[in-house]
Amino acid sequence: MKYKTLYKLTKKGETEFENVFLKLGTFDEKKLKDKQYSVPIPNTGPFEIKNYKNGYEVADAILNSLGGGHIFYMHQENDQLWKWLTLALYHHVLEGDGKGGKKTKGSLGNEHYGQEARYFPAPITDYQIATRHLIRGAVSLYVSLGEGSEPILSNPLFKPGELREQISQSAILVQSGIAEVLKKLYWNEDKQNLKRGHARSGEGGCRDFVRVLKQLMVTYVIEEMTADEIIAILPSYFQEEWLS
Repeated sequence: MKYKTLYKLTKKGETEFENVFLKLGTFDEKKLKDKQYSVPIPNTGPFEIKNYKNGYEVADAILNSLGGGHIFYMHQENDQLWKWLTLALYHHVLEGDGKGGKKTKGSLGNEHYGQEARYFPAPITDYQIATRHLIRGAVSLYVSLGEGSEPILSNPLFKPGELREQISQSAILVQSGIAEVLKKLYWNEDKQNLKRGHARSGEGGCRDFVRVLKQLMVTYVIEEMTADEIIAILPSYFQEEWLS
C-alpha cells in the first residue's frame, strides 16, 4: 500500500483504532485514506507499507516521510499520527499466529495484544512508558543515534528485543558513544545481526552492560568519552568474550 502523505486519525478513526487494539476487531485498510477516518498531514512525503525486516527500516522510512529529525520533534506528541502509523503497520506491530491471525495474550475470553503502551502513545513526559511505543520509540532512537541505532532496532517491530529494552529505559543511555560500544560488543558486521548470547541476563549480556554503565556514570562523565574509552573501563570479561 502506498500513500502520498502521512495521515492522522480523526475522532472516528481513533474509535476504529480502539476497536482493533483493545477489542481485537478487524480493520479495513481503505479507512486509512478515507477522510471520515484519516486526514492527510500537510508537508509530509510519500509513505509505503513494505515487507520491512526490522524497526530500523521502518524508522528510516517514516523519518524520510516526515522530512527529518527536526520535523519528528514537531510531531512527537501527535498521537493521531502514531495511531495511524500503528494501524498502517498492523502486520508489523503484531506477530502472526501461523494460522492467519495474530498472537494474543491472556485467557480465553480475555485475550489482548499485550501492553497498551506498545500501541497507544503515552505522554512523552512519562519517558519509560512513552519509549515502549513500538513505532514512535523506534523513530526516536533513529533520530537520536542515526546509523548507530541499527543494532538496537534490528529486530522486527513486534519483537523489540532486550537491547532496545535496556537502552530505552533512560534518556541518559541514548548517546552515540554508548550506541557505538553496543555495536562493537554485540553486533556481527559480517552477518548484519546481533551476536548470540547478547540478550542473556547474566555476566556480559546487555542487561549487565547497562548495570555496569550506570555504576560507572557515578565517577565518569560517560557522555564525553569515546566508545574505546568506555570499553577500556568496563570489566575485562566484556572484552574477553565479545572482542577477543
